[in-house]
Amino acid sequence: MTGKLLRLANSPLYGYGGTVTTLSRALQVLGLNATVILALSFSLRDELGSASAASFNTARYWCQSLFTALAARGLAVELRETLPESFFLAGLLREIGLLAMDAAFGARWVRIYQRSDDHSDLLARETEALGFNHAEAGAWLLRQWRLPEYLPISVTNSHGAPPFAAAPTNETARVSACVAVASRMADAWLAGGDSDALAGIGETIAPGLPLKSDQYWHMLAELTAQIPWIETCFEVQLMDAAQRRAMEDRAQDIAIARNLLSVRAADDLEQRTRALERRTDGLDARAQRDSMTGLFNREYIVATLDKAFANANRDDTPLSVAFIDIDRFKAINDTYGHAAGDSVIIGVARRLLVGVRQTDVVARYGGEEFVIILSAVAPEEGHAIMQRLLSNIRLHSFRLPDNSHLNVTVSIGVATHRSESSIFPDARQLLESADQAMYVAKRSGRNRVVANGGVAAERRG
Repeated sequence: MTGKLLRLANSPLYGYGGTVTTLSRALQVLGLNATVILALSFSLRDELGSASAASFNTARYWCQSLFTALAARGLAVELRETLPESFFLAGLLREIGLLAMDAAFGARWVRIYQRSDDHSDLLARETEALGFNHAEAGAWLLRQWRLPEYLPISVTNSHGAPPFAAAPTNETARVSACVAVASRMADAWLAGGDSDALAGIGETIAPGLPLKSDQYWHMLAELTAQIPWIETCFEVQLMDAAQRRAMEDRAQDIAIARNLLSVRAADDLEQRTRALERRTDGLDARAQRDSMTGLFNREYIVATLDKAFANANRDDTPLSVAFIDIDRFKAINDTYGHAAGDSVIIGVARRLLVGVRQTDVVARYGGEEFVIILSAVAPEEGHAIMQRLLSNIRLHSFRLPDNSHLNVTVSIGVATHRSESSIFPDARQLLESADQAMYVAKRSGRNRVVANGGVAAERRG
């Protein structure tokens, strides 16, 4: 149990910058409530993992349950819920009634299960044959175990009609709504990760959950990167490496496509509404973009940083800047060729784009270097965001033009203006500090995040 908790505390799910080596430190990183919930989840998996009739597919059952749990937690993180692990546990227990029915009725229930066309048909057949269904059995069982009331309520409500007609009014309702959506995502995953099915789920979330399309696809990419850690901790294989790469690529491609469509729509609108201004100053929206990656270019990021710096001073809010460089990029070009190097640059650009918030600005600064502007982000939050990006890039296998795959790492420097400790005199020195921090990361062994690069800043107080 301790080993599993330590692995989770060091995983991308929590984005901790250091290395957790003790249980006491894991408790600090995870929090007491989350630790208790995760420990209960591990225990349930260990105790109930093999209790099944021979003809009931327990492997699929646990894959479905873990996918649902992981997706429910991902939704909670995107919605900024205070305890995402509660959503994880609710997702894990959503179908506990299936095990209860299997244990109580054995082959009789398995025949009902096998003859059912889908989940709704199974509920109806169970009620007709037995007088109650597995959702009711699961809720009853959780109450017998004296688990928190939100769990049996979630089991009952998440089996009903998708709760998308109105926004949930309390935390229990939000748990039920997230678990219902997560279960549909799990069904699509187990069906091969069909992109149309996943896209359909994303489009039907609102208004029941205040989640935008780009947040949904960002969450999906994050979940795919987290699957290896969940497989290790729960000792189950959810998908093989080829499926995971295909799923990652599919989520990223759709997210990039949607982003490019929104960029084109925004450019078209700007061209219509600011035609006279463009004729005057020669502004061309395409000149703001890097032709290879589609990200903003160096000129645009410098101008945008000046504006963000002024806004941070006006509003007295923090402003963080990250400087990112692909490690040993020259060796990639020399070993695999420049086409492979270009492919890696494009792949890293995609990982960065889907790994940040909609309000963040991502640019290719030049060569294999990138810059991200994170407005209203304090040092700790900025470090956590970059640590998550670092992990996601390290775990990703980049496809090269010859269809081979390559793993790469990056070094990241972060600097923050108007933090509790420092104020920079101008945007240029803020960017230089992030650049210096990136070089410190390089000299310290690469594949890491370093904050504050050494450019002088005034100390507060």
